[in-house]
Amino acid sequence: RTHWLIAMDAVLFPKDPRANNYLKRATTWLANYWRSNGKLPGPVMPAGTERTALLSNAIYGANLMGFALVQPRVSQQLLTNWLPKQINEE
Repeated sequence: RTHWLIAMDAVLFPKDPRANNYLKRATTWLANYWRSNGKLPGPVMPAGTERTALLSNAIYGANLMGFALVQPRVSQQLLTNWLPKQINEE
């Protein structure tokens, strides 16, 4: 949820660069993980490894807005590759 809240700050306060700067730094690892694995990780341990292979829709929803602001290609990939699968499963 942190990325979603920070992304809201970036949208609400566009003249303050701190939120965008944070998102650029914070989403780099996630974007690389997505590119390498075709999914976002479940809970991550301090060492940077997944605690479990938990696939949570909340992780995608919480990060989508941040990706839309600073990693638009990843955001588009999530919308075209991940979201349709979720809709079709329901």
